[in-house]
Amino acid sequence: MTDFAIQYAGEKIKANQIICMKKDKPFIKNMHPYMANRIAKLPQLKTFVSRAQKILSKDFPNSFWNCKTLFEDLIKSDFVTNLINYELSCLVNDGLYTISDSSPTGFFLVHTDKFRLAISVFELTVDPDTTALAKLAMEDPLSRKDMLYSLTAHQMMGVRGNGSFQIEHYRQCNPYPIEILDKTRHLTPKEIIEINSSEIRCFKAHEDIIKIIEPSEISTVFFFMTNDLGSIRWEYDPETRKPTRAIATSMNSSRLQWAAECLSELECVDSVSAFEKLYKHPDHFVRWSAISNLIQLDLQKGISLLKKASVNDGHPHVRDAAQRSLKMLLDGN
Repeated sequence: MTDFAIQYAGEKIKANQIICMKKDKPFIKNMHPYMANRIAKLPQLKTFVSRAQKILSKDFPNSFWNCKTLFEDLIKSDFVTNLINYELSCLVNDGLYTISDSSPTGFFLVHTDKFRLAISVFELTVDPDTTALAKLAMEDPLSRKDMLYSLTAHQMMGVRGNGSFQIEHYRQCNPYPIEILDKTRHLTPKEIIEINSSEIRCFKAHEDIIKIIEPSEISTVFFFMTNDLGSIRWEYDPETRKPTRAIATSMNSSRLQWAAECLSELECVDSVSAFEKLYKHPDHFVRWSAISNLIQLDLQKGISLLKKASVNDGHPHVRDAAQRSLKMLLDGN
């Protein structure tokens, strides 16, 4: 066996888990095969992923910060040249080759069960509607560009070469519990931070809020980040620096809400059992969607779930909403 990452022991492959077979055989990865091949073919990337996985295997996500030197060494190596040559070779030799998880100015190099590694090129543009931030594939396309958003993952940021850019930086000193929005918690005043090749910048999930300022020169930027830590992020008004709303970090959770509402509107009574199972979802807003839409299809089962949620649900907003809903139903009768 090679010395790479996680050894295969016959167990079921987990989502985004890197698994190594015998030497000279392809990597098995529960992601796009082009991404797995990139890891296998680029020695610096292979070493980075192997060592990062080992570091992050203990005390995650706090151990993420122990990867700073590893990340810095990757950026300072000749990895970028080898990466460009590799990608160009793939494009020439494979007519069907596509770079997955990409935008016109960047793409994710690696996405494992613990972290993501991405590269992006920032450049000056005269089009005010095409800012560096809007071009990043890592950003939620539904986010409002005039608002601020908390980071959903621990993140390191580094520049390769002579380029630089600036960010607006704010800090939320008391974001926890992140699942319960508190609109009284202001951000600290804005500060401007220069991002260049002199040092790696580190930002914490939920505590740091950053917004990239339109760059004045071309910059090659690397992003190293954990996967999402928590199911919620906060949106802030930049004028008042106050939270305005909580937003789901996972599109899957949002889609479950949408699907539940559609099934309810279509009066799909055969979905009742599915709604009862959906109440076991870890995200409180999905659980509440299951309850509120179940009521529309089967009132008695909906009331039964309301009674359960009013006492036992782990989120205070769901308990409160369930209690108020029960009172309204009883008063209506």
